[in-house]
Amino acid sequence: MEEIKILHKINDQIKNDNLIILLINVGEPREKVLQLVGKQNFKLPVLLDDYLTVSREYNIVDEKNNAILPQLVFINKQGEIVYKSMGMDNPQKLKNN
Repeated sequence: MEEIKILHKINDQIKNDNLIILLINVGEPREKVLQLVGKQNFKLPVLLDDYLTVSREYNIVDEKNNAILPQLVFINKQGEIVYKSMGMDNPQKLKNN
C-alpha cells in the first residue's frame, strides 16, 4: 500500500492542475473493494472495472482478457495514453511525467 500513499501525495500536488488520479480495481467484488478502501482510508476515487471495459480500452489485458496488473497509466483529456508502466515507478520519475 506504499504506492497508494505516494499517489495520495502526488494527487495533493496536482489537484490545482485540473488533473485527477483514479484507482481502478479489476474483477474483485464490490464489497471487498469497499472494505479495503475503508480500512486503508483511501482518499482517491476508485473505479470498479468488473467487466474489463476500461482495461480493454487501454490494453491492460493480455490475449486471454486477463488483466495485467498492477499498471500505472496516465491518460490525457482526449482519452489518449501519455504514460504507461508496469507496477509503480520511482516517485521522482512520476513527477517528471
